[in-house]
Amino acid sequence: PEGDGALCMAQGAECGEITAMDQCGQRRTVTSCGSCTGGDLCVGNTCRGLTPLPVPAEISSDDLFGWFVTMDGPWLAVGAPRDEPRNGNNTSCGVVYLYRYDAAMGWQQSHRIIFDEDNLCNGNDERFGQAIALDEDVMVVAAPFDGGDGRLYVYRYDAMADTWPRVAVYN
Repeated sequence: PEGDGALCMAQGAECGEITAMDQCGQRRTVTSCGSCTGGDLCVGNTCRGLTPLPVPAEISSDDLFGWFVTMDGPWLAVGAPRDEPRNGNNTSCGVVYLYRYDAAMGWQQSHRIIFDEDNLCNGNDERFGQAIALDEDVMVVAAPFDGGDGRLYVYRYDAMADTWPRVAVYN
């Protein structure tokens, strides 16, 4: 079989880890396809320059913007678990801000996922966005104080509509 570098190159991976079929039809994992230089960041196996992250104008220091940050592929999800998305009454409902990477423009805010989308925020300090998992087009957001015992909210990206609709809630 070809070496690790050749497998990474065949898959178009500049950096990070990949799992792919080699020339012999064997599934292999390469744990390091290289590293980025000059302060670039490895995103989706591609070295990308660091660009300033545009912070939404409505963010205040009390919102805990950036409490949890995760990325996968072109997506960067930033939790603000104490953000008050609609009511402004100092309840900690929480918001997740989604950014998409554009090679020409850098990180651009693309979506704002609010816990209060169904007016569910009742002022119980839900803290939606305190933890986030992102895997390709699926995002799981924790609201650890929602309903007393916490809940997980699952969203799936709809590329046709360019939206992240909620698809499940787990108690």
